[in-house]
Amino acid sequence: MIVFTVQNSITQQYYVGIATECSSSRWQKFVAATAYNIEAAIYDDLKQYGTKNFQVSDYAETSDREELGELLREAIIEFNASSLQGIKTTPPVQIVASNKSNKKTPTQKSSSLSSEPVKAEKIASGRTSSSKKEKSIREAIAKEKAEREQEKLAKIADEADEMKAIMARLDARSATTKSRR
Repeated sequence: MIVFTVQNSITQQYYVGIATECSSSRWQKFVAATAYNIEAAIYDDLKQYGTKNFQVSDYAETSDREELGELLREAIIEFNASSLQGIKTTPPVQIVASNKSNKKTPTQKSSSLSSEPVKAEKIASGRTSSSKKEKSIREAIAKEKAEREQEKLAKIADEADEMKAIMARLDARSATTKSRR
């Protein structure tokens, strides 16, 4: 994940955002969203000054979500920037008022269904969306690692005790053979 900055070269205003893979493709989503008339300072600046007056640059890259948040805050403070977090890059959804009595009689046809917009299904991305889940997974991994380390140390201690016992028996055996002579 990448923390990136966008600078308006005319006003020297900075914006800081997060991209999962590529900051320039994320920036292109903001540029395309200017057509949607979304209320946000970045879109006002894009309309007023044009995209050619903005420079996009990567600030930092990390794979840790907690560090990502820290890097985002750090960049906002360093550049006295506005955050791009939470600013929509998709067109606003039109809410269609529905009829409260959607009960059909056997003689009614499904023509009322065709007038309603069809919603696209969300496809799972395979990522956990909860930082709690990710944190618990990391903690479980750390706990398992610590348990394996403890088992390893216990095994080493047992082997050392066994070796001491063997050495003591050898010493005792050699002492008894010397005394017999």
